[in-house]
Amino acid sequence: MLSTAYYFLQVIICSGILLLYYWLFLSNKQFHQYNRFYLLSVGLLSWFIPLIKIPVNYSSINQPTPVIQLVNLVASNNSEIESVVLQEASLFTWEMLLTSIYIVVSAILLLSLIVACTKIYKLLKTNSCRTLGDVYLIITNAKGTPFSFFKYIFFHEAIDLHSATGKQIIQHELVHVKEKHSADKLFMQLVIIVGWMNPFFWICKKELSMIHEFVADDQSIQNGDTKALAEMLLISAYPQQKFLLTNPFFFSPIKRRLTMLTQKNNPKLSYLRRLIALPLLAILVTLFAFRKKETTSTLNNDFNKVYTVVIDAGHGGEDKGAIALDGKYEKDFALLLLQTLKEVNTNKHISLVFTRHTDVFQKVTDKANFVNEHKADLFISLHLNSESDKQKNGFEIIVPNNAERKNLAASKLLGAAINQSLQKDFVSNGVTTKEKGIWILKATECPAVLLECGYLTNAKDLSLLNSKAQRIKMGQLILEGVEQYLKNIEAGVMNNTKSIHDKKSAISGNVEGSFTNENDTIKFNATDVSINAESNSLMFKKPQVTIQQKKEKYSLQADTLTLPNTPNSLKSLDKALIIINGEKSTINVLKSLSPNAIQKMDVLSVDTGMSLYGENGKNGVIKVVTKNIVVPISKA
Repeated sequence: MLSTAYYFLQVIICSGILLLYYWLFLSNKQFHQYNRFYLLSVGLLSWFIPLIKIPVNYSSINQPTPVIQLVNLVASNNSEIESVVLQEASLFTWEMLLTSIYIVVSAILLLSLIVACTKIYKLLKTNSCRTLGDVYLIITNAKGTPFSFFKYIFFHEAIDLHSATGKQIIQHELVHVKEKHSADKLFMQLVIIVGWMNPFFWICKKELSMIHEFVADDQSIQNGDTKALAEMLLISAYPQQKFLLTNPFFFSPIKRRLTMLTQKNNPKLSYLRRLIALPLLAILVTLFAFRKKETTSTLNNDFNKVYTVVIDAGHGGEDKGAIALDGKYEKDFALLLLQTLKEVNTNKHISLVFTRHTDVFQKVTDKANFVNEHKADLFISLHLNSESDKQKNGFEIIVPNNAERKNLAASKLLGAAINQSLQKDFVSNGVTTKEKGIWILKATECPAVLLECGYLTNAKDLSLLNSKAQRIKMGQLILEGVEQYLKNIEAGVMNNTKSIHDKKSAISGNVEGSFTNENDTIKFNATDVSINAESNSLMFKKPQVTIQQKKEKYSLQADTLTLPNTPNSLKSLDKALIIINGEKSTINVLKSLSPNAIQKMDVLSVDTGMSLYGENGKNGVIKVVTKNIVVPISKA
């Protein structure tokens, strides 16, 4: 509801800007047909301009001009506002009341339209009719006549049809019929029914009726007497009763009509006034249409092969799962998310296979067999959380807890990649395991994770799940995490099995980095470097080492650089603070990295570590930057 209200606000602002241009440059000018169609376009363009979405990729432009920078700023603001509106929609608690008010008012306006049409129909059936060419003339004594409605002219019997006044009125109403002004009125009335809360639409409707009179006055005196028409406008003997969709002769303010009869026009100035509409439309498109470009993935989608990813929608059939605050079931949300993943997957190297497409019950053993029979490369099971604490929210990624499981490390890496991707736009509580484990994660023969995609017992999470736009974003980020994992695998992150079990060597590879101890810094750039905590040394092959300041503290012999055995050295490799890509991690994760995955490594002594990280750096710090590789992290 909040997103709908925001859209209506955009419509109001857009119509207000368009109408402001009309009042400044077009109002009371003699280009009536242009004004007529401009006012009609206000009722149409105001609805459509806010719906236009033009993605802008500012980062791809090398030297952006000030105009491009302005467009990017507007696009970023539009995207940010829409994101906030969608995220906070759950806080909008009056939606049922406001929706009811909107429907009631629209229904009343629609009913008034039907009543007006019914009254005109009754007049048509109860009075005599004659033809004037293609037009039908209805003679009546009804209040509010003369007026026209499509091809019908309703004429008051008290006016002599053959008098100069009568002929002038007939000529006037014939213009309304010829120009199809009744269609304009019907269109604007429909616009009012849908957008009655917009005051600018009401102004447009009133001003359009005035334009109709200007057109009719102008054309009806082309072969007639201006003075005679002016005299007729002063006649006010007939009682006034307005019909909603008609063009009554005595409707418009007399002063404006008389002014328009005698006004002269400057052609050059009139063209200039009308041309201003073009840059105005460009400005409106810039303000409302541009959005910051969102890509489904920042990765290169090309892989060495096509990967089969089995997606499971948890529960199903009689197994309903958790119950949401709005009474819906977990099984239904899981199926919606599965369908979303199918919709947003554009990577030709990722083949998604689904355990179910409809609301059916499946045994967990059947699901596991399904995954294994398809020889899946990955398995993802979609579920939703519930909790008595209604404040608890966010995603949760569950991986197997069996230490002997062959794909345990890969499952954790998959979970870490999806977690890091989701954290871009959603709350994610990280990667975790269950004490008793989850049977299907252990039964499948490929890396597997279970995604708890939010809490059905949390109002904000439930609002996100009920929004298709937010589900699409979830699906895109989940798949982006999958792509990142596959990129990691193809880069060889899991290939360095030796270093996982090597207690002496933390990491080896072609890296550059530094060791900092008090005021001394060792910079290295070597084809192979490793840290040995037991001997307190850095080991190199083909070393290129620069030692600054107190060189005598260090011993460089062959391929080994021995660090000074001082209290400020790296205390213990297992106790050191591990920072990978700016996030706190663990020694096990560090040991699991392939040499090819490391771009830079810095070893900080106790003093330096504590100055930067406080008590957490009391045993020294090892900082690693990888080559655009996502690695599992632990909460800092």
